[in-house]
Amino acid sequence: MKYSMRFLSLLVVLLLQAGCALLPHQKTSTPVSSIPLSDPSPAKKPWHLLPHLSLPHIPLKLPFFHHKLPPPQAEALQRVGTIRTLSTDGSFVIISQEPGVPISMGRDLIVTAGTGEPIRLRAAESQPPYFIADIKSGHPAAGQTVFQ
Repeated sequence: MKYSMRFLSLLVVLLLQAGCALLPHQKTSTPVSSIPLSDPSPAKKPWHLLPHLSLPHIPLKLPFFHHKLPPPQAEALQRVGTIRTLSTDGSFVIISQEPGVPISMGRDLIVTAGTGEPIRLRAAESQPPYFIADIKSGHPAAGQTVFQ
């Protein structure tokens, strides 16, 4: 039992040393002109029994623990309703709401009819089966479909 514990602890120390040697180290290069010519002895490297674990300058990228995040997926547009009327000053529209589709106030809405820029709306007030949306950009018309 005593022999196996010693062997196990020696094995752990050796594996830690080998693991430290496999980590990427930051290499520093000194220009030839900055090396002093009067000191012929090479610089001594420190020898450590245990690896220094607080190395913030070394990026630790192990192949087994590095996973790429999947790209974000687009959400499908959900039909909210159809524009029924446009205000005379062109600041808001009244939309007939699709049954079973809840609309929260302040929700951004979009009309994709046409080849130009999409029309952007913002839900303002709701009284089912209709709700009012303020026009943020574009020129909506009656009969166009609204999505969220």
